[in-house]
Amino acid sequence: MKIVVSGSTGLVGKELCFYLKSLNHEVFNLSRTDFSLDVAHLAQKINGSEIIIHLSGEPILQRWTPDVRKRLIDSRVETTKLLAKAILQAKEAPTTFLVASAVGIYSSEGINQEDQYQAAPDFLGHLVQRWEEASQIVDGRCRIVNMRFGVILSDKGGAIKQMLPIFKLGLGGKIGNGKQPFPWIHLTDVIKAMIFIINSPSISGPVNFVAPQIVNNHALTRTLSQIIKKPALFSIPKLVLKLMYGEAAETLLKGQVVNPKRLIDHGFVFSYPSLDVALAEITSKSHS
Repeated sequence: MKIVVSGSTGLVGKELCFYLKSLNHEVFNLSRTDFSLDVAHLAQKINGSEIIIHLSGEPILQRWTPDVRKRLIDSRVETTKLLAKAILQAKEAPTTFLVASAVGIYSSEGINQEDQYQAAPDFLGHLVQRWEEASQIVDGRCRIVNMRFGVILSDKGGAIKQMLPIFKLGLGGKIGNGKQPFPWIHLTDVIKAMIFIINSPSISGPVNFVAPQIVNNHALTRTLSQIIKKPALFSIPKLVLKLMYGEAAETLLKGQVVNPKRLIDHGFVFSYPSLDVALAEITSKSHS
């Protein structure tokens, strides 16, 4: 298959492109330059592709100044709109449009699943809603899947790679009171779930990319500490995070309980359904 991927230099994009090529798919990357040109250019670039996977996006965890907010919106909402318009213009449209999204769409209240949830009333919640709405331009032209990612765990990047050196020094600890939910997924299951969805044409709409085990930040801290056999007695106070990140600190201090209902209902089997197994695999790689 001819598959077009944006965000191919990121944590998920790199792993995805490597895996797709190993399956002998033709993989074409969309760069920032492609998005800086007009819709006609994008339409020509994606023409004849069967799958488009849109993963681009500015990092969320930074102080949300007006400029940063604009970059967050442009890199998600506006690029998705451009790609959607390009799909409408393409002579040979793809059958499937997979678009990155986030569990940040959900409120910190209750248990959230794809068809039953309360939207978060903050900047991030509104951003993710607009991001998903932008993909709906192509509704009726091709299948749309909004991949609502939790925190992706891997030895190759992301939260755990940043945390491990601190924990190995015995300086790790919980964030705030540690009671905030921590929706997570192993990178292997992210890639596996994408392939599963590509091969399951009955799946469309929002899909939660999170493991079935529900944990909080304190459980993450305790589990990682036990696996690497180092104490985790410290904590990062709420005030410190607020001073560092401003409003964006809420992404660390609040979490969402998220259920991967749609994947489970369609028979997807997680390689890493529990946090201890996922972290054991990741930390064993970090030693090698």
